[in-house]
Amino acid sequence: MLRAPGQHSFLDAPARRAADGAVVLQSVDPAALRLVAGGASAPYYLAVESEVPVPPGVAPAALPQDIPNNHFVYALTWFGLAGVLIWMWAAYVIRRMRGT
Repeated sequence: MLRAPGQHSFLDAPARRAADGAVVLQSVDPAALRLVAGGASAPYYLAVESEVPVPPGVAPAALPQDIPNNHFVYALTWFGLAGVLIWMWAAYVIRRMRGT
């Protein structure tokens, strides 16, 4: 599957090299592609979903169809909104108790 790199979120871990020399990616962005390609850059990358027989050094994996994993950001959003709502409710209650 030919895919375009996405954007690196500040919440994603940066690309790194494992002890065995393999590159570990949390998100595929242009900087991660340069690390994999040894400094070269390309507008697309080839993601292997299945291959028979499996070439050496390639680990096929099922790929989602552009489904981002934004659970942490969603959690921050909802807990942040809940915190603001609690703060507004507390301000309302304090204001009513003072009689203003």
